[in-house]
Amino acid sequence: MYNKPLGQNPHVLSEMDIQIIKAEYAKKATNPDKVDYEKIDKLVMRLKFFSKLSKSVRMSLLRQADYIYYESGSTIFKQGDYGDLMYVILRGSVNVRVKKRDFYGTIQNVIAAVLYDGTHFGELALMGTATQKKSKGETIVYFLDF
Repeated sequence: MYNKPLGQNPHVLSEMDIQIIKAEYAKKATNPDKVDYEKIDKLVMRLKFFSKLSKSVRMSLLRQADYIYYESGSTIFKQGDYGDLMYVILRGSVNVRVKKRDFYGTIQNVIAAVLYDGTHFGELALMGTATQKKSKGETIVYFLDF
């Protein structure tokens, strides 16, 4: 009935899939015309974020994208930082932490969400947003019309 090994999730990329994507994006630095975006698309379209997009939108995003690897425990960006990138998790997880004041007034670094394979974050950066930190620690978001 099913032609997949037990325990293999069809919506998760394998180590081999990741290596293929990594190798294709490595070509971008030396010979960008040799990147096989069709091959990358066939792999990433299984992920939640990409599965909702049309092929033309996926291909456009893939051409603008780069492959970045983060070690476990790395900070990608901090609350209040200027954002100009969007991230899609190919494999792994990301803890989204926010600073909150507890009952005693102490600032705590709290996990607000955990994101997994195929999810995205930082998407407001693609909408032409700019953030500015006010003196009280509030964040103002400006939506720019282009």
